[in-house]
Amino acid sequence: MGFGAIAAGLLFLFNPNISVVDVLPDAIGYLLIYRGLFQMSFISPKLQEVRSSIWKLALITALRFLSIVFLPYTSETFGLVLVFTFGVLEAIFFIPAFVGLFEGFYGLGVRLNVDSVFDSRTISVKTKDGEAKTKKVEYAERLKIYTIVFFLIKTTASILPELTALQANDSGSIINTRLNVRLSQFKPLFYLFCTAIVLVFGLVWLVRFLRYVNRMKRDTVLCSGVTEYFQTNVASSPAQMAALRMKIVHILLAAAAVCTLIFLVDGVDIILNAFASVFVIIALILMCRDAENKPLVAGSIAVSVASAILSVVSLLIQIPYFEEYEAMAARYIANASVEYRAVRFWGTAENVVVMIMFILAFLVYCRVLKKHVSYINITGNVTQYSADARRSEILHEVYGRVIVTGIIGVIYFILSSAYFTVAMYFAEIYLVNTVVCFLWIAMVVHLITTAYENIYERLEQNY
Repeated sequence: MGFGAIAAGLLFLFNPNISVVDVLPDAIGYLLIYRGLFQMSFISPKLQEVRSSIWKLALITALRFLSIVFLPYTSETFGLVLVFTFGVLEAIFFIPAFVGLFEGFYGLGVRLNVDSVFDSRTISVKTKDGEAKTKKVEYAERLKIYTIVFFLIKTTASILPELTALQANDSGSIINTRLNVRLSQFKPLFYLFCTAIVLVFGLVWLVRFLRYVNRMKRDTVLCSGVTEYFQTNVASSPAQMAALRMKIVHILLAAAAVCTLIFLVDGVDIILNAFASVFVIIALILMCRDAENKPLVAGSIAVSVASAILSVVSLLIQIPYFEEYEAMAARYIANASVEYRAVRFWGTAENVVVMIMFILAFLVYCRVLKKHVSYINITGNVTQYSADARRSEILHEVYGRVIVTGIIGVIYFILSSAYFTVAMYFAEIYLVNTVVCFLWIAMVVHLITTAYENIYERLEQNY
């Protein structure tokens, strides 16, 4: 049904953030809530909008978590900018998302005639005359207000300690004040104080929200109504289920392409291709159901696993070398030349295998496209223009994008494979690789958009 995933997601949201550091990553919590709302979103258009906002929140908080890598190389002022920027972005989506979440639940209650979503309780109150009377209160509405209040407290508490950076000037010295006290020395105390406040409000919020979710989970009428609607109108349609699976596949392929970007910190590429391999493996598993060539899928997964292993090995070899030398040092220093041979070998092998991984993944993708195109219901004058001809036309249009994307991808991975060798003589190869990588990512996104507009939007909307 999804209430269990929502409850699990809430466990990642109650804790405080210290700068951009989040012990329980909010991104995981939002993804769990996104998954938990899956079935309910088909019966409630409001919850469909909420899922879109929740997905954006997951991306924002994931970027906030990844921005940790910049902190050792930036000033306190830049840390304040990061925290403030992500706080504002999260607020822009969080408040409408959770207001919409409750409104979506209320809509389910009205449609299915259940009261658990309102969490209505009868309480006894005294009038001005001292007489006791009963009053019906919707505690869900109170929880909605408290959710917004807690989020604002959590966001404010993450920003306040960083404001100490405003006391320093460009040289890092203290700006003259009447107190002439460097507030940054009290920053750990500010962190402790803000953390305590967020934990107090967060634990109260978590307990109340979990009770609310558990109340809905125990409502058999609500759960059976949502499940019955999903099974009847969605799960029974192979075409619609295929469109839903491929929506996830497309996101994973785009994420995999982004993870192939070379991002150097002191000469070391900190964005592991292993991340891309993991995304590709998950995408292949999702496509396996519709891929008729199972050995091709199995081989693609095996290559993806090998790619992940090579990525880690390559990183472990790069770190000790770049702690002492630069790439060009291998031309002049004997010890550097010997150590750099391993860097070049494993870096080249890694990128070659990553290229093979994407080639095989796109071959599986093309096989899946061919099957899914057959689900499209072609209407119109089929005597002059047959349904099969129209399906073939759609398929070839998408195949054309696959070929162009594949060619650019091969060019990029050839450059990446040669990167460690060329970097010995031409340092600007990093910029060339980056430009080609952005082109590769743009083509993957363009391919995904084309496939969705020509195939999966038709299947999802049944036209």
